[in-house]
Amino acid sequence: MECQRFKWQRETAAGRIKKANVDIAVIPETEKKLKGSQELDDYILLYSGVPTNKRAAASIAIMIKAKFKKENT
Repeated sequence: MECQRFKWQRETAAGRIKKANVDIAVIPETEKKLKGSQELDDYILLYSGVPTNKRAAASIAIMIKAKFKKENT
């Protein structure tokens, strides 16, 4: 389950990063749990957090422009 704060933070950050045309951005203190990735418009969001049985803390996310994604052909 996604933390509401992280959802808002991700949407706000994605808009600001896209508007500023940033290639790579680091987002600290996301409160996102587990590890994974998501595609958001022109970006790929990579995140790493704590296990689901722990209180959300010490997590981080990185947004990278999708154009940098290596395609496997």
